[in-house]
Amino acid sequence: MSVNNQLNYTESQPLNTEKSKKYMVNIKKYRRYNWIFLLSVFLPVVTVGAFNIIINPYGVFNTPNFLGINHYN
Repeated sequence: MSVNNQLNYTESQPLNTEKSKKYMVNIKKYRRYNWIFLLSVFLPVVTVGAFNIIINPYGVFNTPNFLGINHYN
């Protein structure tokens, strides 16, 4: 067999059940890791952004003034 035929032969072979199970477990691990990573990055950014909108320290946003929260008397 030539090299090309060998490559085609190995690619056309179906994965056995053990390999496919390991593959699916790895996909689930990576998917979980990606969700945890994205949440750990974006959750603090969204929290700080929401806090700044609520407090509105420079009066940029048109939020209502609540005495003691974002408005001094």
